[in-house]
Amino acid sequence: EYIIEDSHVNNILKILENLNKKNGYEWILRQKRIEQFESDIRSILFQGRGGPGVNRGIKLFVRIFIHKSNIPLAFKIGFNEKEIKKYIIYGDYYTTLVTLRSGAFEDLRTPTSFKLKQKIAKRLLCENRGEKCENIKVRIGSVRGLVRAVAFLGGDPIKYERGAHDIGKNYCGRLKCDECPIRSVCKKYTFIEVK
Repeated sequence: EYIIEDSHVNNILKILENLNKKNGYEWILRQKRIEQFESDIRSILFQGRGGPGVNRGIKLFVRIFIHKSNIPLAFKIGFNEKEIKKYIIYGDYYTTLVTLRSGAFEDLRTPTSFKLKQKIAKRLLCENRGEKCENIKVRIGSVRGLVRAVAFLGGDPIKYERGAHDIGKNYCGRLKCDECPIRSVCKKYTFIEVK
C-alpha cells in the first residue's frame, strides 16, 4: 500500500522505488498523451482501483512528473502545451476554497457561477443592512466543474491546482488573509464554507 499516514514524501519514495523495480523511468519517458499516462498510472501503481483517494494519488503523480517546475520526466507531455491543457484537475477542498473565496470564478458565465454570485450578492446586501447573516455553504461536488473551468482558463491547470491548493492549505483554510500571497486580488469571501 502506498499511503503511509499523511507523508507525501514517503508515498513518493515508495512509488519511485516501485517504478525503479519495473523500469518505470523509461515508461515515464515514453509517455506522450496525458490521458494514457493517467490510465497507466491507475493500472500500474494502484492496481486498477478507483475512488477519490486513488484519483488524488494519480493527479499528484502526474503533477510531479510532467510539470516543468518539478521533475519533468514525461517531457513529451510536460513541454507540450496542448497536452498540459488537457489535464483535468481533481478539485479538492483547498483548491475549491481558494477558487470560491477569491472570486476567481466571477468571470465565468455558467449557471453554477450565476447562482453562486446571486448568493454572494444576497449575503453582501445582508451585511450592509447590518443584519445577522448566514454563511454560504457549498458542496464540493456541486462546484467541481466550475473550479475545473477556472483552472482551464488560466492556461496551465497544473500550476493553478498546485498554487490554489498551497494557498488554500496555508492561508485560506486558516483565514490568514493578511499574509496571503494573493491578498491584493482576492475578494475575501470568507463567509463561503466548502463541504
